[in-house]
Amino acid sequence: MDDPTWRVARALSYVCQQLDPIRITLQSDDGGDASLLLSLVDAVKQGDDEATRERLDLLHAALRRAGDALGVYGQHDRVLRPVGLDDGPLELFYRCPLDRCSGRGWSAATAEPVRCNISGQDLRRERM
Repeated sequence: MDDPTWRVARALSYVCQQLDPIRITLQSDDGGDASLLLSLVDAVKQGDDEATRERLDLLHAALRRAGDALGVYGQHDRVLRPVGLDDGPLELFYRCPLDRCSGRGWSAATAEPVRCNISGQDLRRERM
């Protein structure tokens, strides 16, 4: 799916799930400053779509400079899928409490309750 809104939602889902590792990468010598991540989190919480996209682009570039070849937008390629399984949501799904990211499929949930690392709220468990 090449929809820009879906691309941003998937990137935000990745950032939410990987908040601490991203912060560590940004604080490394090559990654720069973690204030960019805080700025993104603020934009998401405020519901500022334009600022969110802008900061995701900057975060993507910073992660690439730090050696992460996929950044935040290539995260979808990190997942291996069995042949015949599409990349749509599976039957059990955890929806973002802020309705900002693409949430998480059942396979990404490692503990209950599944929490949003940006808002601190529980993700909404839904059946698709």
